[in-house]
Amino acid sequence: MKNNKYLLIVDEGIKNWNQGNLKKAKAIFLKAKKIDLNFEVTSFLGVIELQQNNFALGISNLEESYSMNPKSSLTTDNLASGYLNYGLQLIEERRIQDGQELFLKAIKIKPNFAEVYFNLGKVLYGIKDYIEALKFLNKAVEIKPDIFQSYNLIGLIYKNNNQPKKAITFFQKSLQYNPHNFDAQHNLGNCYSELKDYREAIKIYKNLIDTDKKKYSYLYSDILHLKKCEYSWGDYDFYLNEINEFINKTNGYVNNFNLLSISDNLSLLKKNAKKTSKAIYPKLPLNVKLKNENNKIKIAYFSLDFKDHAVGRLVKNLFKNHNRKKFIVYGFSFARHEDDNIYKEIKKTFDHFYDFSEKSDSTALQTISDLGLDVAIDMMGHTKGSRSYLFNNRIAPTQISFLGYLGTMGDNAYDYIVADNFVIPTENEKYYDEKVLKLPIYQPNNYKEISFKTISKKSLGLPDNSFIYCCLNNPYKVTPFIFDSWIKILQATENTYLYLLKRNNNGEKNIKKYISNKGLDPRRIIFTDKVSYEKYLSILNVCDVFLDTSPYNAGATAIDCLAANTPIISLVGNSYVSRMCGSILKKLELSDFIAVDIDDYISKAVALTKKPKVKINLEKFNIFEISNFVLNFEKELIKIHK
Repeated sequence: MKNNKYLLIVDEGIKNWNQGNLKKAKAIFLKAKKIDLNFEVTSFLGVIELQQNNFALGISNLEESYSMNPKSSLTTDNLASGYLNYGLQLIEERRIQDGQELFLKAIKIKPNFAEVYFNLGKVLYGIKDYIEALKFLNKAVEIKPDIFQSYNLIGLIYKNNNQPKKAITFFQKSLQYNPHNFDAQHNLGNCYSELKDYREAIKIYKNLIDTDKKKYSYLYSDILHLKKCEYSWGDYDFYLNEINEFINKTNGYVNNFNLLSISDNLSLLKKNAKKTSKAIYPKLPLNVKLKNENNKIKIAYFSLDFKDHAVGRLVKNLFKNHNRKKFIVYGFSFARHEDDNIYKEIKKTFDHFYDFSEKSDSTALQTISDLGLDVAIDMMGHTKGSRSYLFNNRIAPTQISFLGYLGTMGDNAYDYIVADNFVIPTENEKYYDEKVLKLPIYQPNNYKEISFKTISKKSLGLPDNSFIYCCLNNPYKVTPFIFDSWIKILQATENTYLYLLKRNNNGEKNIKKYISNKGLDPRRIIFTDKVSYEKYLSILNVCDVFLDTSPYNAGATAIDCLAANTPIISLVGNSYVSRMCGSILKKLELSDFIAVDIDDYISKAVALTKKPKVKINLEKFNIFEISNFVLNFEKELIKIHK
């Protein structure tokens, strides 16, 4: 039994500790420890060190205490908390593995420590190890059902796995425990957006802005994007102004991809991209093998869209056309599409193919680093599902932005952007952080494989003698500015119709109401739901003229349209995406279809009703051959490599 003097010393230490006098309490406990090496005193010393952020020393004391009495709940709880807090600090320092090890130690001595399971799940989610993350997050809420953050992350995992309906239940569960969990609210809105319930998504986004305008003003671009998806433009100018104000007058940024379809202001686009990259792609230590020992150049393509998608269809034959005497070609897919025929085809065309759909960033980085790549090509940039984080680790001496996101990344991690003289003329190069790798044409394609069945206008519900304008670009590319020009075209012509794509039924209702208010018969607008690629090509073929959108032009659609022998009129702007179609038309010697302003655009469209349909011959121009595209690309890559 301890003497009274010792107990009084310990009591004095506890009293000072309770009062927050940590320095004095520490001195008293050290005095007590010299008298008697006791697990309780050692535990208090450990706790004080932890409170002073001396994690290593604190844990050392607590481990000593635990070794003396592993059954003490006081010591066990404190040591487990020490492992957790020290682990969180190491995670903050990007020592991910060391942090995880401490979390596992905490669980070992305290198996029902819900907060550790949550933080383990959070870390694993952060490095995209979703399967393991889900195990720990589910365990966290099993032990402690009110950990609302855990439900939010579980929801995100299902959302990222293309299960938005299932994700919604977990976001709602998170909000049940914490109605003010704004992250869960935002994620819930994103799920409704994916399910094309745009009105519900907009309602949630507006609520977030009303809650904290300063924090959530970036959502103005998301709202405008969704409103455009269903042709709802009543307050277009208001949102446009808010977006410009937010980018120019705050430190905030909006979704870069959304911005491309809103503005062709190159200064604005660059400013937003730079702010995005700075905020979400941290600069990390370079870890790259500068040269491989093989004489062949190791080139790797990274994408989510190696599938039946605009990008996938464009590049389907690109990879197999690389010269294997000079190049080794790698493919890295961020998604698995085993039921998709194009995915199956593309997969076979690489020398080496990696499925990173379920690989964490750390695992992916290790795999890539071991390969010693020479050239890494990001085909996603600032688009949904991007893993541009990898490129900020400098995974190759030469890193290139190509095709998927057609704008500057605003980041010096990217050395080049693939373009041509038209999409990025010399005077515009200053708006790109990348050097411009200029080819004869910016876009690869597979026009020779485009085939379709000939259909009648009657099959579209239109008289055979009618003249059909169409635009089958995604509705989010349509602005009221360009749509008003379409109304003027219809008003200036007879027996003409406009064929449009719709995302949901609200879009059709909104358009009919809009044109009725403009004095145009709504029956002159015909809508189609999204159809198969083959049916879409047949529709393009039967239409007389394609009316391009601006500032986001047709890209892959332009080639589809021309291959289907339908002329396309395009309004040229300043940005890359506002010059895509113009570039293709110019290379095909179809400059008469390039409009310099909106009046010219309208005039050209009206004039075509009185002219026979133009015959378009893509085969006449060899730069559109995929083999020639690859050959020109390789020449530039070899120059860079040398």
